[in-house]
Amino acid sequence: MGLTNFPNGITSFGVPVMGGGGLIPLTLGKTFYVDSAGSANTYSTLAGAYASCVTSRGDVIIMKAGHAETVSAATGVVLSKIGVTVVGLGAGSMRPTITLSGTAATCTMNVTGANQTFKNFIVTNGIDELVTAWTIAAAGCTLDGVDLLETSASFQMIAGLTTTAAGTSMTIQNCTFRQVTASAGHGPAISLVGADDCKILNNFISWLGTNNAGSGGIVGITTASLRVFIMGNYINAQGGASVLGIGMYTGSTGVLAYNGATTPNGAGSIVGASAMGTFQNFAGTTGTTSGILDPAAGV
Repeated sequence: MGLTNFPNGITSFGVPVMGGGGLIPLTLGKTFYVDSAGSANTYSTLAGAYASCVTSRGDVIIMKAGHAETVSAATGVVLSKIGVTVVGLGAGSMRPTITLSGTAATCTMNVTGANQTFKNFIVTNGIDELVTAWTIAAAGCTLDGVDLLETSASFQMIAGLTTTAAGTSMTIQNCTFRQVTASAGHGPAISLVGADDCKILNNFISWLGTNNAGSGGIVGITTASLRVFIMGNYINAQGGASVLGIGMYTGSTGVLAYNGATTPNGAGSIVGASAMGTFQNFAGTTGTTSGILDPAAGV
């Protein structure tokens, strides 16, 4: 058998090496496996595997392709341990799926430990008027290829992901946020509350909200977010002329660049704070005409 060369320089005799392909990181911590089908040496739930992790050890949780679980506790999944990485295997609909269900509208993926990474799985909603599917309340956390998908017209989310002021240095990239039936409450796909130094990159957002400036794609709420970079996102935000594609709270700083938004309002739906840099963002209203520069050109 010949040598196999991996992109990061690892070579083995045809055997995949953990950490070699970028999805599963190299670690000196422990690795735990999750499989709802109950295969040997695995946990049946993410919470079960997470309970065995040790903070700051660099532990990794791998969820098997096709894994499915339902979370119904009021606090949802509490992700409180520093430095844990959670990775889903598989592609498309075969990625692991976590459904937030039960009766508690406050059920959420509650991230309270710093420097955690979440990759390649799906979160969906089984509660009507879910307050928010993700709560990021710790620094240095990453969502990469984690999709939030509404799958039933009976269950809507008010917001997709919400930060607290503790959710600094966050990265959200390569994710899809999909809400196709409007909730009664108003909230955006991504709600930023003092999310200093965050990066929101290359995401796809299709969000049907209510006719309110608090609804839309990426919206700053109550507290300025400083030194943020929001770049390369494509947003279809519907629900009325007040809906924003991107709207940053007063006093926010950073850069909005290379974003595109389709909203009923068209131009004027990408709104940066006065201290932000904005360039090459485009907004439109329909598929029959191209979007225009938004905000308008100026010096």
